[in-house]
Amino acid sequence: PPQMAPPPGAPGARPASLPAAPHSAGAYDDDDDDEPNAKKPRLDDGSLQPEAQWMAKHPAPIQILVQVNLGAVEVAQGNIPAVIPLELSVRTKVVEMKQMLLPRVAPAGLNIAGMKLKAQGPGYILKNPQSLAFYNIAPGNVVELSRKTRGGK
Repeated sequence: PPQMAPPPGAPGARPASLPAAPHSAGAYDDDDDDEPNAKKPRLDDGSLQPEAQWMAKHPAPIQILVQVNLGAVEVAQGNIPAVIPLELSVRTKVVEMKQMLLPRVAPAGLNIAGMKLKAQGPGYILKNPQSLAFYNIAPGNVVELSRKTRGGK
């Protein structure tokens, strides 16, 4: 027997006035959550310098500011500073930077695994195994420290 469309009103039937559902995944992804960046971060014009070149350009320790974004309660109680200045080499790995920050943010119940560092401006999420040079962090740059959230919690 030939295939026939289900009668109108039957389960699976689509009224002729409704368009077909869009099939692109992007149609449903209108939230602004933290999604993984490309493997190698790039500035708008693609001008991110190679890590070794950045290290050669900045041989001395640089001064950066870590903007603490853990919640007004912790900062207001004076347990956590709102801004933490750091002086470190661009060769410093992100996980080493987190270890330096840990004593300053431990009163908020934060550990290294729960820290999220984000470069202000380009918005890169700083990954533990990479160096600051990988992300072209320069003197005076601001890095935002917040709690890592998983599963939208």
